[in-house]
Amino acid sequence: MKILIIGGDAAGMSAAMQMVRNSSGHEITVLEKGGVYSYGQCGLPYVISGKIESTDELIARTPSTFKEKYGIDARVFHEVQKVYAENKMVNGINHSNGETFSLPYDRLLIATGVSSVIPEWEGVTLPGIFSLKTIPDAQAIMDYLERDKHNVTVIGGGYIGLEMAESFAELGKKVTIIERNEQLAKIFDPDMAELIHEEGSRNRGTVLVF
Repeated sequence: MKILIIGGDAAGMSAAMQMVRNSSGHEITVLEKGGVYSYGQCGLPYVISGKIESTDELIARTPSTFKEKYGIDARVFHEVQKVYAENKMVNGINHSNGETFSLPYDRLLIATGVSSVIPEWEGVTLPGIFSLKTIPDAQAIMDYLERDKHNVTVIGGGYIGLEMAESFAELGKKVTIIERNEQLAKIFDPDMAELIHEEGSRNRGTVLVF
């Protein structure tokens, strides 16, 4: 059976490994539009702060490991652009050489995750504005910080926003968090959120804007 998986991060590769461990006789191909497989996204803020020395430490397995050890055809820079469910076929482009590809499948799993939500604000594409989801995103932020930048604004006070605010503060930056809700970390009750507010302002000198 030809099994095709779109997306080579946590969900896609966890599914692929379960198939390898619990069944046999499958031809598993995974298509990842980026250049990195199976890495810990949650560690990206700590690479930026320097607590983790390199993004290499976040990578659990490389494409060659999946292929040589587990028999999974893990391809990088392969972006699927069209799924033909009636014919069980996908089309896409290989960004490493610009060539198009078509692959058949018997079973298809879409495990692409989500993209960062970028509001349609004026100026949102100007230099110095970033989102954080991938290793290249983290590298772009680190490269920009090397240009002697002192003030950082984080839009969004959820988990990633707070982790990034902490990381920037540890790098000696003046940090402002802008949150549209009445509190940071809205998954917590207000009394718990108040402790987060106090900790941020007292120990990091962070400015909170609601």
